[in-house]
Formats: sequence, structure tokens, C-alpha cells
Amino acid sequence: MMNLKRVGYSLLCFVTMVSATTFGELGSLVAEVESKKQEKKQFLSDVFKQRMRTQLMARDTLLLSLNFENKKYKKELLEKSKLFDKEIKKLLEKKEDTLLISKVVPDYQKRVLRLESTWKEFYKNIQIISKNVNDKEALTYITENNVLLLTDIDFILRRYMEFNRSSDVLAKALQHKQIMLFSQIGMPRAYIQKIIKEKLLIEKEIKVIENRQNLSITIHALSRLLKAFRDGDKTLELEGTSNVKFLEKLTKVDKLWSLLEPLYCKEVLTKKEFQLILKKSDEFIKLHTDLVILSNQINDQ
Repeated sequence: MMNLKRVGYSLLCFVTMVSATTFGELGSLVAEVESKKQEKKQFLSDVFKQRMRTQLMARDTLLLSLNFENKKYKKELLEKSKLFDKEIKKLLEKKEDTLLISKVVPDYQKRVLRLESTWKEFYKNIQIISKNVNDKEALTYITENNVLLLTDIDFILRRYMEFNRSSDVLAKALQHKQIMLFSQIGMPRAYIQKIIKEKLLIEKEIKVIENRQNLSITIHALSRLLKAFRDGDKTLELEGTSNVKFLEKLTKVDKLWSLLEPLYCKEVLTKKEFQLILKKSDEFIKLHTDLVILSNQINDQ
């Protein structure tokens, strides 16, 4: 006769074993999904930094052409351009994603190909100017194409993020808000370098009227963006925040910006003032990077 207690015990052991296996597999699956999510976010964060580097490389090129601390800025230019090349290749290698997104965004593949072509020529001219700071053709190419690099990277990454949104309506709406903040939170770092580059272009008497207008626009854009992080901005699709930690860090950034803005607006700078804006601009980038990191941590919660 069958021992019911033994059967029941065996059945319980079997169910427990299956449940443990199932939950173990589920845990591994969740961990794998989370890992891939963080990996993708880190990839996007790394490539978004390229926007700032486009302006930093142009800035350093102009500093070299003015024979300003050549040893320091030559080293930085070569280091940043090498890093840019490494990171941009990660983006260009995503050929399957490019083909998929191109079916939805007609200009996407065209912009990817243009970015690849522009960067190849840009990198070549950086090598040229690092060996000969007086090479006018290399200087011209870099000063005329750095914003093209910036806008193409920004376009490609925004479309990449939008394409990878959830199909669920509510989740998509929430993700859109996160995308708008994530894609814009690091932009002030690019603006800071762009401002110095435009000041240098005016100093070199290159398209002075155009670059004065560009400078004014960039200063306004940076001021507006910092305010939008705090108070929101419908056009920029930013909501603002009441997060205490975020506002504490943003206040430090605002304070430094209030020191820098009048110097950026000043028509002619003394050598001492110019050295000050270079130093303080580096401080601004460090402070704002802390804000970017905190913003990403809050978004992950």
C-alpha cells in the first residue's frame, strides 16, 4: 500500500526544488536585464560626453594657434581626440541598430555616415595641427566642422534613445521625460567649451560678427538650461525639480556661472581674465559632472 505521507513529502520536495530553480532563474534573468540596462545607459552617457569634447578639441586647437601654453594644450588635444575616436567607434559599430532606426528615421543613416566621414577628416587635421600649430588649412577645417560633429552626435543619440523606448503608452510618457533630462543634463559642459571657442574665434578675428552672435546665443542657451533644470521649461520639455540634493549641487553650478557670465560677455579680456575663465570653466565642468551623476542616480530610482 502506498505511503501517503512519503508521497506528500516527496511532492513537497519536488515543488520546493522546482520553485527554487524557477526563482533562481528568474533572479538571474532580472539581474541580466538590469545589467544590460545599465550597460546601455553607460554607453549613452559616454557618447553624450562627446558633445563637450567636440568643443574642447576646437578650443584647444585655437589655443595652440595662439601659442598659448602649447605644451599643455597639445597634450590635452591629443589625449581627448584619442578618447573621442575610441568612444565614437562604439557608436559607429552599432550597424544593426542604425539599419533598424533608419526605417523609422529617414535621415538617421545619413547622419551616421556624415559623422563618420567628418570625424575621420577632423581627426586627421588634429594630427596635422599638433605637429604644426600654424597650419591654416587644418585650423580652418576644425573651426568650421566642430559644430557639425556636435549637432550630428546630439541628433543620433536622441533618435537612438527615442527608438529604444517602451511601446507601453504610460511607460513611454515617463521615459520621454527621462530622455529629455538625460539628453540635456550634460549639455552645459559642451556650452562652456563652445563659449571659450567662440571667444577665441573672435580673438583670432575669424568671422567676428557671426561668432559674436553665436557667443550671445550660447550664453543665453546655457543660462536658460540651468534655469530649466530648476524651474522647468515647456519648450525644452524639462519639468524642473524639488529634489533637495539636486538643487544643492545646482546652486553651486549657478553660483560659478554667475561669476563666469559677465566675463564671457566682456568684449575684451586681459590675459589674467582669460586665464581665469579657463581655470573656472574647468571647475564648472567638474561641478556640473557631479550634477549629471546625481541626476542619473535619481532617474534610476
